[in-house]
Amino acid sequence: MNPEIAESGINAPLLRVAISVLRSGLIPQATGKLCRLNEDGTVKGMCCLGVLTHVAIAFGGLKITEDIAWDGQTRIYRSNSAEEGFLLPEVMALYGFTSRDVILQHDSGEGLMESRSASGLNDALVPHPVIADAFERTFLPQDVKA
Repeated sequence: MNPEIAESGINAPLLRVAISVLRSGLIPQATGKLCRLNEDGTVKGMCCLGVLTHVAIAFGGLKITEDIAWDGQTRIYRSNSAEEGFLLPEVMALYGFTSRDVILQHDSGEGLMESRSASGLNDALVPHPVIADAFERTFLPQDVKA
């Protein structure tokens, strides 16, 4: 059994939405923060965990406080239990993860699989569609096309 999956199991429908958004290219990639903003307050980009947070709020019905950081360039997500950094505990639980920065099975491109954190892949500038593949391979192996 995958130790990254909670006893309740993965919320496959919600994760499929997040994977689709990561693959779509609709949200540009950002590093170091869940969500970076333009000067006018519009989204400049999100890390992969920011995309999962956004999907959990938009499609999962979570009530999370969203604020603008003091620098005006970062969106901060808050809940009763924690502030951002990685996935909030409520977001983690909604997806069925046991970690705030899940470990993914990533194809290194040399025919070898490696285990890397989602944020580590994102901040190494692995493109969102490739990270989407890693989420699918790790948590929804039945969806992986041969």
